Amino acid sequence: MKTSVLSTILILMALLNARAQENVDLFGISFTHNPGVGLMDPFAPALQNLELNVQELDAFVSIPVKINKDRTILLNGLKYHLVRAPFDDLPNDQSFEANLHSLQYSLGIIHKFNEKWGMRTDLKPTLASNFNGGITSDDFFFQGSLTAFKKVNQYFRYGAGVAYTNGFGEPQVVPILALNYNTDIIRLDVVAPSKLNFAYQPGKISYGFDIELEGGQYHLSSEEGDGPIVTNQETIKYSRYNIGPTIGWNVNSSSRFEVSAGISLKRTLKAIDATGTEVDYDLENGVFFRSAFFFGK
Repeated sequence: MKTSVLSTILILMALLNARAQENVDLFGISFTHNPGVGLMDPFAPALQNLELNVQELDAFVSIPVKINKDRTILLNGLKYHLVRAPFDDLPNDQSFEANLHSLQYSLGIIHKFNEKWGMRTDLKPTLASNFNGGITSDDFFFQGSLTAFKKVNQYFRYGAGVAYTNGFGEPQVVPILALNYNTDIIRLDVVAPSKLNFAYQPGKISYGFDIELEGGQYHLSSEEGDGPIVTNQETIKYSRYNIGPTIGWNVNSSSRFEVSAGISLKRTLKAIDATGTEVDYDLENGVFFRSAFFFGK
């Protein structure tokens, strides 16, 4: 018991010290609900009137530490993402495992060469699967990015680079354009093509607008007795863009709640079987609702 209490105190001290060194969110959890929509292009009569609702759960922890006389920042992070939908209720033999999990460790290094120029490197080994029957090498995916940036003044910096990501539902190389603008009441963070976060905060209430890409490629493993619901499929590809306004409320200087709603676009959902055949279950555009809690910024 004493060991657990001491460990908790040390973790909290590390988090508070990290926040003092770098103004970032240290912890966050969010829930997103996407009400039922039909398939973009149903390929069978049994799928014509089908509607799928999707829920997503996100949680992360991030600990930045400044080293090398503030010229280098080391970022350690852990992120969990769950996609839950009634994919196991599809007609006939089209069904597949409904719970898609991803667990990602991130190691980031931000290094400033001088007062104007710097570079950021992110390495993101990821496990993505339904995690039936344990973890295998097929569950592992590697992601990463490299970005060079220029600081214009104390408020504004921009940069460019390249990323290898599963964000679009399958591994691919994409160019990155980054832009960051921060003042006491305005925050703009852009990492195209994956996100745009804008917030205006004149007081306790903040008003913003977000565009965020989320997705991944998930390996389906099976246990003995699972039957054709899993064994007929080997991989699921899922991704979407959520776009809409956000309202936040600062509980205190360290934590805040956010709610947002809007439209979910480009909702890719594909299943690949053991022969490599890809079946398209892409979803129609629809609305989303999201609630979140953050600690640290």
